[in-house]
Amino acid sequence: MAQERATGANSVFLFQWESAYGTAPAGDFIKIPLYSSGLSEEQALEEDEELGLGRDAQDPALGAYSDEGSLVAALDDAYVGYLLRAVLGNATETSIAATGTISFSANPSDTDTLTLNGTTWTFVSGTPSGNQTQIQGTVTATIDQLVTDLNASADTNIDDATYSRETGTQVLTVTHDTAGAGGNAYTLAASCSVATLSGATLTGGGVEHAWASGGADLPSFSFEDGNASMNQATYSLHTGVKLDGFSLDRARTGAARLTLPAVAQKETVSGTTIDATPLTISAARHKFQQAKGTIKSAGATLGNVVGASLNYANNLDRVETLDRDDGRISGADEGKAKASGEITVRFADRTLLDKAENNEAIDLEFGFTHPSGSYCTFTLPRVFLPKPKREVSGPGGIEATFGWQASGEGGSAMMTVKLLSPSVTDYAADPS
Repeated sequence: MAQERATGANSVFLFQWESAYGTAPAGDFIKIPLYSSGLSEEQALEEDEELGLGRDAQDPALGAYSDEGSLVAALDDAYVGYLLRAVLGNATETSIAATGTISFSANPSDTDTLTLNGTTWTFVSGTPSGNQTQIQGTVTATIDQLVTDLNASADTNIDDATYSRETGTQVLTVTHDTAGAGGNAYTLAASCSVATLSGATLTGGGVEHAWASGGADLPSFSFEDGNASMNQATYSLHTGVKLDGFSLDRARTGAARLTLPAVAQKETVSGTTIDATPLTISAARHKFQQAKGTIKSAGATLGNVVGASLNYANNLDRVETLDRDDGRISGADEGKAKASGEITVRFADRTLLDKAENNEAIDLEFGFTHPSGSYCTFTLPRVFLPKPKREVSGPGGIEATFGWQASGEGGSAMMTVKLLSPSVTDYAADPS
């Protein structure tokens, strides 16, 4: 017997780009995860103020439709790219090669081994042969000889990568020869006590997607919120959906989330889903955690920050024309983009205060990384700070909150977002 009451745990969310605004696509939809969806159509009652019929209220009429609400999504290295494209437009894509490192604290000993992509490589004190490297007088000289030997190897596992040592380090760097997620399968292992691996495999291989703020003609999509956990299944299809921006609040714990206000043209309720076999991203998905987030300025971590937020707005202008007989909007046009937010800091020095008093711009970067090598960064090159109020409200630390605003003056984009995804090569297309 079907459950009588709907529960959020059984909700299913489907998404697909529209080729024509307000028209649901015929192709496959993509199943996406969300923390919540507030997108829903409503039609308010309008009071009838006609006089002469007594003091009692008259029958109200139904007003125009409004289909709006916010989607809340995890900031991850997979699905969030679809939502970022809806906010910012098309991205530029660059394939990135997977990398890894082996750090040596001292010279390896005779018969110590490394296992690179399944091939065992041995350090020897005598004359080397085959997959061996002779130990030199210093650890850097040994790594340099290892680099030479590995790059000259004809082994089919070894020659999948290029090997190097950065000057001034005792670190072997392994870079896969083929850019993309495939290089993440290259394995690293060591029986050498002086060797420390960056991980069990190379990481960071994938496609970097870069979006710039202020794009024109943002794409629309269709979105279905379905629930079959009651006697009568209900599926709400929203067409002509556009995203009005996003907000990101920094915290110390939990998963990073984006709240994305949405504006749709129409909701159609049905007892059947628009796609019973939606597409999914089959590759591994990684959610960015607040504990792995940073806030930087001038390339260095901004100190003493106890709270921060980033808000981006497209300022969509609802086109409320009179040539429709269904009470719905004809579109949502992009307005002036704006990026703003707050930074709350413990008052420890005058660095930010001096910038504010001199009306001097700083740069800000909100960044997140994952051990897999994936990352997501929000970069704002010109940010202005107001002079904040500093209150002494008790014996604890004194804090100051800066309500900052970003600018795109000077030729660079007001905000750039970069996402390294190991699983999606093009967010304008279906999962690949």
